[in-house]
Amino acid sequence: MLFYYHIIDIFGYYRTHPAMMQKCGKCRITMYIFDSLEDVETIIQKIVDAVTGTKKQNGFTVILDNNDTEHAQYQDAPLFYGQQLATRDSGNDMLEHYSQAFPHAAKPSQTTAAGETLQKGAPKANKQIPEQIRRMRNLYQYGDGSFRQMLKNFYVQGKFMEEYEDTVPWSGEIYESWPTYHNLTLAQLRGYFTWRTELRKGNYQKHCTAFSLMYFSELVNGIGTASAEDGLSKMQAFEEYYINAGMSSGYMRYSIRQWMFDFAVINRLAPEIASQYADREMLERDAKTEILRKPEHYSDQEVFDALRFFSGKKIDTSIIIQKEKEAGVSLFAAVWRQASAQYRQGTKSLFGLCFGRKYAQYWYPLNNTLYYREPTQELKDYELNSCRKYSFKKGWWYEHSYRKWYDGLQHIQELIHEADRRFRLYLKMGRPLKERKEEAWAVPYIEAVIAVDKQARLEAARPKITINFSGLDKIRHDALETQGCLLTEEDTHGTPDSAVKRPKDKKHDGSSEYAGNTVPADAVDKTDQKTAAASVPLDSMQIQLLRMLLRGEPIQSAIAAQHGMPSVIADAINEALFDHIGDMVVECSGATITLVEDYRSDMSELLGEND
Repeated sequence: MLFYYHIIDIFGYYRTHPAMMQKCGKCRITMYIFDSLEDVETIIQKIVDAVTGTKKQNGFTVILDNNDTEHAQYQDAPLFYGQQLATRDSGNDMLEHYSQAFPHAAKPSQTTAAGETLQKGAPKANKQIPEQIRRMRNLYQYGDGSFRQMLKNFYVQGKFMEEYEDTVPWSGEIYESWPTYHNLTLAQLRGYFTWRTELRKGNYQKHCTAFSLMYFSELVNGIGTASAEDGLSKMQAFEEYYINAGMSSGYMRYSIRQWMFDFAVINRLAPEIASQYADREMLERDAKTEILRKPEHYSDQEVFDALRFFSGKKIDTSIIIQKEKEAGVSLFAAVWRQASAQYRQGTKSLFGLCFGRKYAQYWYPLNNTLYYREPTQELKDYELNSCRKYSFKKGWWYEHSYRKWYDGLQHIQELIHEADRRFRLYLKMGRPLKERKEEAWAVPYIEAVIAVDKQARLEAARPKITINFSGLDKIRHDALETQGCLLTEEDTHGTPDSAVKRPKDKKHDGSSEYAGNTVPADAVDKTDQKTAAASVPLDSMQIQLLRMLLRGEPIQSAIAAQHGMPSVIADAINEALFDHIGDMVVECSGATITLVEDYRSDMSELLGEND
C-alpha cells in the first residue's frame, strides 16, 4: 500500500491526498522511496530548509511503502538540515545510489562516515502521542474529499473522543474556516481537549474562536450530550457563561441563537421551546399574518395592530385614531373583517391577494457549523405555528411560509387610505384626503361599516328605561297598606248621597262649572313651546338661530351677534343636539349655516315650531 505526500507550503505545512499524484504530473517534482516514516520526516525537513534558504517554492511527491501499518507511530518532524538520501528501486531491495535532496542548499552538517550525515547539536526526542488520539487519527477517511466527507470524519472522530480528557494546555490562534480534529496539530489537539475538560467542569476560560466552534459543533452533533434537551441546555450554559461574558467573537454571538433554534427544529423539540430562540421579527410577522387570516377570532385591537404592522404604521397618524382612538380602532378592524370576508378577485380572497400562499424554499439549518446528519428516511413535518412549518424530504430541508416581501401588501395600504378618507367625512374630522381611483374597490365595504356604525350610534342615543319586575308584588302590597291608612271613616261607612257626582252626559262647554279647570288654547301653545325649548341643551342664541333657519329667515346677523366663526357655531349646535338627534343637524359651508332637511320636522317638534 502506497501513501502520497505533497508539500504545498514553504513553511512546512502540508496536506495529504491520494489524488495529488495526478496533479503533480504537470509539475517539476523529485520522487523518493522510503521504508519508514522517520526517513519521510527527515526529507520533509530538508525540503523546507532548502526552500527557505533559496526563496523558491518547490514541490515534490514522496511514495512510501506502508506494508506494516499496525506498528506505525506518529512523530513530529524534527527541524534540522538533512542527510544524504538512499533511494532504491521499487523492485530491488539493494541500495541503488546516494543523492542529496538539495545540492545547492547550504550544508551545516559534518560527515562522520561514508554515506552518513549527523545533525549538529543534540537530536530532539520524539514526542509521544496519546494512544486514543493516535487511534482517532487512524479513523480519518479521505473518501471522495467532499465537504460532507469532512463532516462525517468530524462526527466519527468526535464520537470516538467523546469522553476523552487531557491536561496539556496550549495557547495561540488557529486560522481555519472549518476547524476539525484532522486540521489541528498534536499540541493544538491536546490543548483543545484540555480546554474542553475544564469547560465541562464549569471552568470557562477564554480561548480562540476555533475551539469555540469545535465545541459547539460537538453539541449540535450530540457529542457529549445525553439527549437533544441536554444538548440545548449545554448550549444555553455556553451562551450565558462564555459568549455573553465576552469571551467569544461577535460572529458567535450573532449566530448562536439561530443555531439553537435550528437545533430545536431538526430535533423536533416542542414549538414553545423552539420559539424561545427564533427571530423575534419572524415570529411577530407570523402572528400578525395569522390574525389577518382569521380576523373573526381576534379582538378589534389585535386586528388593528396587525393592519398597522403591514401598512407601515401610517395608520397611527390618522385624525380618527388621534381624536377617537377606541371608535377608530373598531372601525378599521370592522372594515378588514368585512372586506376579507366578501371581497374576491377571481378565486382569490383579500388575504390571498395580500399574502399569497405558503411557499416552500430550501432551508439550511446549522449553517457554518460542522453538523453532520446520517441519511435517514423522510420525517414528518414540523409545524412551528400556523404560518410556518419545516419538512425534510430526500435529504433536503424545506421551510414553508408566507413570503416576507409580497407585492399584494399594497391592497392593505389602499384599504386603510380609503377607509381613513371616508371615516373623516363621516365623523367630520380633519382635512379631507385625496380620492384615488385604484382604491375604488374598497368603497362598498367601508360604506357598509359606516352604515352599521351610524345605526349603532342612533340606538345608543335613544333613552332607555329599565323596569325591574321582581319587586312588583311588594310595591302592590305597600300601595294597599298606604291606601288603607288614607281612607276616612266617611269613605268607608258614608252613604252614596254624600258623594258629589258629575252627570255622565255632561260635556265640557266652557261654563262657570268648569271655570277653575279651563285654560286658554293660546296659553297652552305658548307653555308647550317654552317647555320644549327649555328641555333642549342649547343657549338662547343657538335656539334663536335654529328657529330662524326653520322659518327661512336670514341668519347672518345672528351669527355676527355671537362673535364666532360659522363652523365653530355649527359644531357646537351639532354636539349639543347629538344625544337627541344622533347626527349632524346643521352644516356649515363657508360663512353660511344651513339646516339638514332630513331633520327639519324633528327640530320643529323639539323647538315647538309646529304650524
